[in-house]
Amino acid sequence: MGKRAAATGTIQAWKRLRGAGTKSKVNTIVSVLKDSTLECQVPASARSMLAEGAPTCLSTAVEQRHKFQIEMFALIADTLNDMAKRLQGKVDEAKSEAAKLTAEQEAKKVELTGANQLLKEAKDAAAAKATEYEDAKSGREEVELAMASLESDGVTLQRRRDQIVKEQNKFTDIRDNMLKVLLEKGSEAGNNAKKLCEKLMKQISQLGGEPALQASAPSVLLKKPEERQGFDSHVLEAVEAVLQSRLDSIQKSLDEVDSEGKAREPDVATKREEVSQAKAKCEDLKSQLDAAEEVACDKEVAVVATNTLLEESEKTMQEMAQKIDAACAEVLAFEEVLAIFKDLEERSNVVSEKAVELVEHLVPAEAQTVS
Repeated sequence: MGKRAAATGTIQAWKRLRGAGTKSKVNTIVSVLKDSTLECQVPASARSMLAEGAPTCLSTAVEQRHKFQIEMFALIADTLNDMAKRLQGKVDEAKSEAAKLTAEQEAKKVELTGANQLLKEAKDAAAAKATEYEDAKSGREEVELAMASLESDGVTLQRRRDQIVKEQNKFTDIRDNMLKVLLEKGSEAGNNAKKLCEKLMKQISQLGGEPALQASAPSVLLKKPEERQGFDSHVLEAVEAVLQSRLDSIQKSLDEVDSEGKAREPDVATKREEVSQAKAKCEDLKSQLDAAEEVACDKEVAVVATNTLLEESEKTMQEMAQKIDAACAEVLAFEEVLAIFKDLEERSNVVSEKAVELVEHLVPAEAQTVS
């Protein structure tokens, strides 16, 4: 039961309650009267009153109805008809809105055709200016190629410099952090002291530190500063000297790269001037080309904007079609409700009695056929 309720939780009860029996039909009408999503002119309190009295009233056959029940039938009929009218009104309203959207969409299509024509003309004008500009800039491109070659060399040189600086930062960090921490705190550097020392000595080994230094330095570095004595200072100075030697070598390489960069500056400046002069020759045509391209861009924006509006309109039309379909489905579903009410309104015991007599008459004949 729980799963079924979850699956139909969003469907109104009167759409689920379907059956051929009188009780099922009555339940359908009652659920309609109780459904607050179905709009009508009858106030909620009055609808509640109709719903409470409906089961007894609707279950009574025509021959047995009291005049009050007949009046209640009329009230329920008025309520249902008002609901049906309002549901149909939603369909009519949606269709009217759809017709208006269709007219607007056709107008936008005409506007889009005109915008595309203007865009084509603007693009043709820009293409003509581009051809003129290409002819004028061929000389400039030769100079730009030479400039690009110089810039490529400059990039290569800068990469070398970046690598040197990276290495410089690395050993500066080792000196100013690893070594400094061990010099100032020794074993008091905490749990990381031994690890720092191992990393530092690995670098000293890679830098070609003497075996004797590699053997003696760890124990000195891991001593508390106040525990270090005479020869310990020579060991520490030797460690610092290895690192400083590497830093001096790096600085020398960095100076050489910087000198090479300064030596290139006159050539680079000359080529840049040549490029500037070549560009000046086609500035006039470039200005005209920019203006033509700006016009084309504006026209393209207009086309995109119009096309976007059309796409949005199409999406709205699709949503409106779904809205109309849903509203029509509501009307069709409610027509079944009206048919059910009509059946209840016309239900007669006389008809039921004749049906019973017919069945009793047919049963013996069927039995004879079987035998």
